[in-house]
Amino acid sequence: MILPTPKTIASCFRTSLDIARKLRKALDSAETNVPLLREWDAVLEAANESLNEVLGPATSFGVCLIRGEWRNDYWCDIRALYVNTGDTYNPTFIYDREKNRLYCTTLGDFVESLERKGEMLK
Repeated sequence: MILPTPKTIASCFRTSLDIARKLRKALDSAETNVPLLREWDAVLEAANESLNEVLGPATSFGVCLIRGEWRNDYWCDIRALYVNTGDTYNPTFIYDREKNRLYCTTLGDFVESLERKGEMLK
């Protein structure tokens, strides 16, 4: 899984590079301690917990999903997973399952970029 750099995290969450490094460290440790098939879930759960620890309580509210078109594979219709930060345009971590990449952006921007590419979401 490709993870965002501390510099990208600092820019996304408008925070210091030290805080961004703490968040990235939590993501790195989750990624290395889990079996490959569940890597994405552990990294997002770590992101959820570390956002609340580092940025303060009630910063994030669990892991949610974005549904897309049905595919006959392990993921079925799950297009992406994200940490719920309370508002569509709050910064968050989003796992793009097709690219095996974790982004630091807003949910609204991510969904709009998929829609511009013609993807149908539910």
